[in-house]
Amino acid sequence: SRIKKEKIILHVGRFFRQLHSKRQDVLVEIFKELVSQHTKLMKGWKLVLIGTIEDKAYYNEVKELAKGLPIDILIDVSRETLMEYYKKSKIYWHATGYEIDENISPEKVEHFGITTIEAMAAGCIPIVLGKGGQVEVLGNELSELLWQTKGQCVDKTIKVINGTIDNSRIKKEVLKQVKKFDENVFAQKLWKMF
Repeated sequence: SRIKKEKIILHVGRFFRQLHSKRQDVLVEIFKELVSQHTKLMKGWKLVLIGTIEDKAYYNEVKELAKGLPIDILIDVSRETLMEYYKKSKIYWHATGYEIDENISPEKVEHFGITTIEAMAAGCIPIVLGKGGQVEVLGNELSELLWQTKGQCVDKTIKVINGTIDNSRIKKEVLKQVKKFDENVFAQKLWKMF
């Protein structure tokens, strides 16, 4: 059953501050900028944050930031619902390690980026922070979608939405890249993680 892609930017991750925080606060700020700067283009788009709450205060802070914006925050969803969102979202965002110097604090960046791979496998276009494992997950052919500053994230997202970046080429590369992380590599990495 092919689920039709909708105007959704998705992020999946736990809500917490410590260590490699997923930085949903940064994503909300970027989305706010997108909506206010590009009102017409962003009409009908929404940001969906899916996760679990590990830090109630941080979660409340993100919720407060998201007030009045087309942002849905979904907590403790089933695996089935999560998969559905991967399938219907057009873009996947990720900001772990934002403003972190990897050389000084390597533990604060994303080591691997399993959610990014899941999103890519479902045909989402990944626009993710270019640090840690995310760089490897996107590979050379998709490196133009990596960002370091909020402005770059806004810029790249706009290019994907308005078609300045050839989305059909990107989608092909996304699926090629996912195949590289075949079961083998994937299993080994997961094993190391646990």
